[in-house]
Amino acid sequence: MKWPKRLNVGFQKPSKLFRKTSASLIRNNPKFRGLEDLFLGHSPSTISDRHYAKAPLDLLADATNWLATQYGVKKQERPNRTHRGVQELTGMADTSHAP
Repeated sequence: MKWPKRLNVGFQKPSKLFRKTSASLIRNNPKFRGLEDLFLGHSPSTISDRHYAKAPLDLLADATNWLATQYGVKKQERPNRTHRGVQELTGMADTSHAP
């Protein structure tokens, strides 16, 4: 798999500052409030978040696209990648539906 070329955005600050500032921007936007922990990669802290509620990944994608506009980064189209199934990754065939 070929990784996309790294963008030169002219941001010369440490990545720690970028994470901190981005989390603050997300928290201060009413549409994305509450996503900052998910953005930072923190594990869910409540029982409902851990076991019952699905993470809002579509909203997180919207938040990261919004962040790109805040930093002045042009949105790049990414190729549509399909996820490989468990059978393909493990080499095991699915025999649960075999006749």
